[in-house]
Amino acid sequence: MMFRATPIVMGMGLLLAACASPSSEIHLAPLFSHHSVPGWDRAEAAGGILSREQTPQATSWTLSPLLWRQVDANGKILADFFYPLGRYEKDPSRPRTATRILPFFWYQRELRRNGVEETDWFLFPIVRGTSSDGSDESLGIFPFWGKVRNFMVLDKVEWLLFPLFVRTTQEDRTHTFLMWPFFGWREGGETSGWHAWPVYGQSQFGNHYKRHYFLWPFFTRTEEQLQKPHPLRGWMLWPLYGVIRQDDFEAHTFLWPFFAWASRPSTGYESWSLMPFLKFENSPEKEKEFKKVWPFWMRTTSQIGQWTSWMWPLFWHHHSELGEVVSESFRFIPFWFQKKLRSKDKTLNEEWHFWPLARKSVRADGSEELRIPSPGMAPIVEPDQLARNLGPWFELWTDRKRQREDWSHKRAWGNLYHEAQSEQHHRWSLPVLGGRWIEPDGTRHFSFLLGLLRWQKASEEKAQLEPPAFPGPGWPKLFSSTP
Repeated sequence: MMFRATPIVMGMGLLLAACASPSSEIHLAPLFSHHSVPGWDRAEAAGGILSREQTPQATSWTLSPLLWRQVDANGKILADFFYPLGRYEKDPSRPRTATRILPFFWYQRELRRNGVEETDWFLFPIVRGTSSDGSDESLGIFPFWGKVRNFMVLDKVEWLLFPLFVRTTQEDRTHTFLMWPFFGWREGGETSGWHAWPVYGQSQFGNHYKRHYFLWPFFTRTEEQLQKPHPLRGWMLWPLYGVIRQDDFEAHTFLWPFFAWASRPSTGYESWSLMPFLKFENSPEKEKEFKKVWPFWMRTTSQIGQWTSWMWPLFWHHHSELGEVVSESFRFIPFWFQKKLRSKDKTLNEEWHFWPLARKSVRADGSEELRIPSPGMAPIVEPDQLARNLGPWFELWTDRKRQREDWSHKRAWGNLYHEAQSEQHHRWSLPVLGGRWIEPDGTRHFSFLLGLLRWQKASEEKAQLEPPAFPGPGWPKLFSSTP
């Protein structure tokens, strides 16, 4: 028994001695991988579904598609959960904390610049808000009762058995509704008016405007900019005819919205349209011109540039110049988008999307990013958020580059190919098969067959065998958390 066990024990001992340390380079994708170069370290499992990535600037964790979380060097936290429903933010520099789970819950706590702490939260159907100085006290149980401050552009919103009673306040103006939106009146701050919609309504705001309607929308009348020597006045018998006049400006519409024409002889302004097919507008004073033969061709020309569309909405081209910055873009919806932003001879930003196959962006600092998703899964809206939360599932190829840190990373789906470069260290590897590491001095390290066959070769020296490092490649960790 002793003689039989000894070879097994010796074999196990040799294998353990040849094992790579947990902190060294390991590539067993899609099961587990750990890679590092100076300024970057990443460990992942299950093809990237579970991952941790670290740089001197930030550390992020991913459990796709349930959670993505990042903490930067200043303590700022960003997190997505159940993307796109959940979001968490914490910024100690403000300080501010915010959480949302659409559409049922949101929470925000922030210290204002004046030292007042404000807390707001909503858990359907309850909304609550407080402030340390008592200026913001909100409570509501929708639709039964509520008094909420600082809601969107309004200072206060009150309701009782919504829509039976609703009152909104903005500065010193109030708008009260009974059976919203059918009956209501305005008052306060030079504002007056009432309405019994849609039969009749009138409103006035100081010397800014007067508005009336009767059997809305069939007859409306308005007077705007009353503070000017020549106010704007207009009326409309919808949809038959409408007119607007101000000084020598005059605009008419007939069988709205099909026929319209306008002019201002003092500036040479002219416009006419046959909606939706034809429109011509020329404004010499503003150096602006618009022409349309829909859907074949449209063009707008102004002081800063022009945009053109062919076979709307398929082809778009835009060119603008603002100071020394030139912007150029072209779209072929939905397949192609390309945009370039440059200053003199320097490119500030460039990006292109080839939907649904790939997208690439290049920034002024030299950083680059190339992503190749699987067909039908290309991120168009919020590409960064979509990639970090769902990328392991559909991105066939990722190519990221940051020129400022002299860092780049390439990765195939499931991490079946990996390549990273930083500070003249260059590493690439394939799972199980092996890879190569080149040091800044030119020394090359090779590792194959799960790290059991390894050697190195300097520029003018013979190759030297290196100890096995199962499961390989077994190269040492190069990342340091301090810059």
